[in-house]
Amino acid sequence: MGTSAAYLYSVYNVFFASQAEAADLYFEASAVILTLILMGKYLEIRAKRSTSAAVRSLIALRPTTANKIVGDKIIPVSISDLRLGDYIVVKPGERVPTDGLIEDGESELDESMLTGESLPVHKNTGDQVTGGTINGSGAIFVRATALGESTRLAQIIRLVEGAQASKAPLQKLVDKVAAIFVPVIVLIALATFAGWMVYSGDVTSAVGASVAVLVIACPCALGLATPTALVAGTGAAAKAGILIRDIEALERAHKVDTILFDKTGTLTVGKPVLTDAQAFDRNDDRLLTIAASIQLGSEHPLASALIRAAEERNLKLTRPRSIKAIPGKGLIAELTGQQVSIGNAA
Repeated sequence: MGTSAAYLYSVYNVFFASQAEAADLYFEASAVILTLILMGKYLEIRAKRSTSAAVRSLIALRPTTANKIVGDKIIPVSISDLRLGDYIVVKPGERVPTDGLIEDGESELDESMLTGESLPVHKNTGDQVTGGTINGSGAIFVRATALGESTRLAQIIRLVEGAQASKAPLQKLVDKVAAIFVPVIVLIALATFAGWMVYSGDVTSAVGASVAVLVIACPCALGLATPTALVAGTGAAAKAGILIRDIEALERAHKVDTILFDKTGTLTVGKPVLTDAQAFDRNDDRLLTIAASIQLGSEHPLASALIRAAEERNLKLTRPRSIKAIPGKGLIAELTGQQVSIGNAA
């Protein structure tokens, strides 16, 4: 209303008003207001795009196919063709296609996309698995228990998208203020027009004064500041790997004075590093050489940490033979004619 009134009033003054009256032109005011609003919208779209990228990266975690077991055959099918109760096999290194229950087999699954925990989680018969997580060294046979929008990954994506679309309490307050503000300004502009008509009787002066009220009162900041700030906040958080499920939580976050973190993956970089090697015979380099050599073919995060540590010390590693992975426990292999085991206490 403000920009249109200012523009039309200026056009009228250019073509129909006297030379003195034609000095009252508001073209630049209309242009500046529209430019500010468009800049705000542009910043908002950019911020939304960065958050959308985080959502797209989540969507990319969902596999598109699954290995369905039909009778004694394994048939690759699209995820959309799966039904509840279908029996599927997840081979080593594959992403789990959908939420389900392990009915046979055991393995270690990388669940960092859900928990931030870098170490794989051992899963056995009867355990739940989540779609999008990565299977480790063993094949597992899974019965599908949730599909499509019912899976945990789909629920996370919905929460992030919902946070983008929802309005914070402050935004709702701004909307309420705007609902009262606009009619009040229009009434003031009409009253200004009426007052100038009574005072001077000059229509041009009265219109100019009322247009000035509309232009000056244009609440650019009121309409742009809150949504732009909130969307920018969710976008910046998404870039840092923080997914905000509720805009209200973001708005109230400045009141937080204590934070409790529940696990390692929340605060660590997800890349284990060897800090110490202590051998009973005090030959730490020999111990590290054996431990790193036996795990040359392993993709376990702890194996990678040992191999990196050995390379940093310039230790010469030997490729093992007859490697046997024991899910949830460790490795057994033959190294320079000796059988070596490495793993946890189990």
